[in-house]
Amino acid sequence: HNIWGGKWISKLKKIKSLNGKLVGESWEFSSKKSQPSIVTDVAGHSISLHELIKRYKKKIFQKNIISNKNEAPFLLKFIDSNDHLSIQVHPNNQYAYSNEHQPGKAESWIILDSKNGKDSGFIYLGLKKQTKNGLGGDCRGHD
Repeated sequence: HNIWGGKWISKLKKIKSLNGKLVGESWEFSSKKSQPSIVTDVAGHSISLHELIKRYKKKIFQKNIISNKNEAPFLLKFIDSNDHLSIQVHPNNQYAYSNEHQPGKAESWIILDSKNGKDSGFIYLGLKKQTKNGLGGDCRGHD
């Protein structure tokens, strides 16, 4: 839960939020050791995605994308933002490997729905100074 979350994820997944709090994120595919997705095979046996990758990473991934942390090179999550989100700045691979001992973080977004109607969802990519955005700030998205 978080302050900018909404009710869409709870409704989509048919779950009750804790104490009626707004839900902002739902991790759908995570191999993070601290919050892994659970995979169940046809026989009903369950294993964390982290453990599955640890055991079978050479069969699952190409050699050049295997990390030492036994994690998939991506995280898939739903975000329900009922308000504007903060600016996100992520390191490139060179900086991240040197300082955090892991790959950098690229992002890809797909807007599924917007409360303001068709074509009203947006994401700023890069900013220009002194450009009014209609939200009270000075920023503008680049193509």
